[in-house]
Amino acid sequence: MRGLAAAVFIGTVGISSALAQSPYPFRTDVVGRGPAMILIPGLNSSGAVWNALVDDLKDRYTCHVLTLAGFAGEPPMGAPFLPAIQTALLRYIEEHRLTRPVFVGHSLGGVIALGLAAAAPDRVGPIVTIDGVPFLPGLTDPEATAEAVRPMAQAMRDALVRASDAERARQATISLPAMIIDPAHVQVAAEWAAMSDPATTGHAVMELMTTDLRPEVSRIRGPVLLIAPAPAGVAGDRIRQRYELQFAPIPNHQILFVPNARHFVMLDDYRTVLSAITGFLN
Repeated sequence: MRGLAAAVFIGTVGISSALAQSPYPFRTDVVGRGPAMILIPGLNSSGAVWNALVDDLKDRYTCHVLTLAGFAGEPPMGAPFLPAIQTALLRYIEEHRLTRPVFVGHSLGGVIALGLAAAAPDRVGPIVTIDGVPFLPGLTDPEATAEAVRPMAQAMRDALVRASDAERARQATISLPAMIIDPAHVQVAAEWAAMSDPATTGHAVMELMTTDLRPEVSRIRGPVLLIAPAPAGVAGDRIRQRYELQFAPIPNHQILFVPNARHFVMLDDYRTVLSAITGFLN
């Protein structure tokens, strides 16, 4: 790796585990000083996906970098996935005496942050969600419901759980280049996926597909910034409207669409994402 690829995944942060035997369903690596910021990666990702951001923010924030159970080599947990993570995060905030921490989440991590803020609005500070939305299937069909997509979500879960290592590797070679531009980043993400527990991945995907926060996000009190890839063309206009429709109930929200980026926006255009986050938090 070279350039930003090396900075993102290796960095100069020198993160080391703060909780060798974590009492939570996630590993937490803590670095920096100042107000608390909790960074949550997405499906199958390591907390190292945030290394470049942590390196730039560690002099202003105490960064609590999570790697969720079952992902990127962490020990797995049973289902349900999302409720257990959210309950544990509330306990983590209380036990570490964090005052309305900032949340930065990618994809699944953004959904976790939005759900937590809706359930406990007084405990959560500003949120940056990178392509994590209240109801993922709603980006394809605004009329979709959790019950309507449940059979498909269950089939996806079962396929992921049953897949062999070779089948999972082949799927990664198809899906990850559609989500990340730089082949060096694709390779590292594929390695994390290979180290992830198939059962945890399957359950997390099913819960992500059937979690509909749209009726709940109006309870979020803190400011929310969505950073998402900018779809092109006429179809892109429709998708942008669907993003905006899902975030409209949040009283204080902003949306930034980033051109020439895919799902891992913070890898594809790191400088734009850093500028947006620092501006939002300032």
